[in-house]
Amino acid sequence: MTLELGSFDDVNDNSGNFEPLKEGDHPVTIVDTEIKDTKAGTGKYIQITYQTANNRKAWGRYNVMNSSEKAQNIGRAQYKGVNLACGFTNWCEDPQELIGSEVIITIKHRDYEGKTQVDVVNVKAPEHESSPTNEDQVPF
Repeated sequence: MTLELGSFDDVNDNSGNFEPLKEGDHPVTIVDTEIKDTKAGTGKYIQITYQTANNRKAWGRYNVMNSSEKAQNIGRAQYKGVNLACGFTNWCEDPQELIGSEVIITIKHRDYEGKTQVDVVNVKAPEHESSPTNEDQVPF
């Protein structure tokens, strides 16, 4: 079997040369969620994959079950923010229900072993233009 791939010279080789998402706010869609075990195996975290309109991805990890009460409280507070941004008024116990939600993430950079790491530090609902009230409407 042969593959028709076109001209070898027409392909840009930019694989592995990606700049991290810039710091600041980015409109994204939640495209995947997973519940994973912590490295120590003593807890669980929820990993959420966020995708921009131009297919760039960022990952948020929310430590929702942990032997450290402080880590668990921080993770649950962050996950609560995700839930609220997605329109839930209580815990979304099945993170798969978040898939398809459009939110705004805030990115911050940090150095880790000489490389730039991208952290999702906030998740909020997108600001929608409010619909006009009767007073705002102009009759024709």
